[in-house]
This record gives sequence, structure tokens and C-alpha cells, in this order.
Amino acid sequence: MSDATFRENCCGLILAGGRARRLGGVEKGLALWQGHPLVAYAREALRPHCAVIAISANRQLEDYRHWADVVVNDEEGFGDTGPLAGLLAGMQHARALGMSGVLVMPCDTPGVSAAVIEQLATTAAVDAQRLVLARVERRPQPLHGYYPVALVEDLTSYLKSGERKVMDFAGRQDTLYLDLPVSSEVFRNLNTPEDWRV
Repeated sequence: MSDATFRENCCGLILAGGRARRLGGVEKGLALWQGHPLVAYAREALRPHCAVIAISANRQLEDYRHWADVVVNDEEGFGDTGPLAGLLAGMQHARALGMSGVLVMPCDTPGVSAAVIEQLATTAAVDAQRLVLARVERRPQPLHGYYPVALVEDLTSYLKSGERKVMDFAGRQDTLYLDLPVSSEVFRNLNTPEDWRV
């Protein structure tokens, strides 16, 4: 599949459904980092490679609508069960649009640029039915990758069984790990007050 065709069949998915408990429960995706909401960095990274941008969120949905084509709410399905619930909600939306899959990233890794996502998109375009995950310094990044919508049923069953671990789910698939020539610092999550002071 050409890059242009892949883009038209791919939904960019920003995961912003976390409770940010280590940050006092602020709405992390809308919090400012270097003068811009975190969600803006994720949108900038995904937009060149995806025809549609979706945000999976559970709070302040109207505020998020400014930053995406659609906001999906995972509480309608599996509720507060972690990022896989948000991923599933985004995949279901992409499937309803007739798309092949989602390029996903969380809202709290502003170091991940469009150039990084481009490497994932280019790899995924070779086989849009295969799960592709970023790997940096031998460490997989399971929330930075491409998930085909063909995995919706598998993921639904996995969550219904009570499982929640992202890497465990990825390990059950024919996953391609893409080794990226960047520092792990690029994928640093802003999870704690200390992270925000750096």
C-alpha cells in the first residue's frame, strides 16, 4: 500500500483517558507543556500520517473536541481499565469508518515527533493487517504503534477475560517490533510532578 493510500485508511488515535493520579488528577492532555497543551504535540505528530484524528478521553470531552476530528469515550465499554480500553474504543471507531487501523500514541510523550511516527507509518503500510510497535534501546513501546482493526474482536475478548496488560496482548499477536534509532528519552512520559520540572 502506498503511503498516501495508507494515510487515507489510517486513524490517528491519542490516548488521553488516564486519571493522572500522580499529578493530582489534572486533565493531563489539556495541561500546558512549554506553552501548549500536551494533546497538541500528539496531534502534530499524527496528523501528517492519518486522515482522521481521534482522541480517547473520559473527562472534559468538549475541551478535547478542538484538538481532534472526533472524541471517543471508553467508559461506554470497559470503563477505567487502562489504556487498552481507550485503544479498543479508537479501533472500533476506525473500523466503523472503514479504515484499516490506528496509529496510536499517548498524550503525554511530547518528545515523539511526526518523524518518529512516520517510521511506524511507513512500516505499517507494507502490511496494514499486522500490529507494529516501536522499540527503543531493546524496550518495546506498546502504546506507540499501529494496531489493525482486524484485532478488535481479539482485544474485546482479552478485556472481557479481565486482562489489562498491553504487552501481554501484543505478545499474543504476530507483532512486528520496529527498532528506532532514537534515545529512550524521546519516549519519556510526563507522569509525575518531577517529570514536569525537567
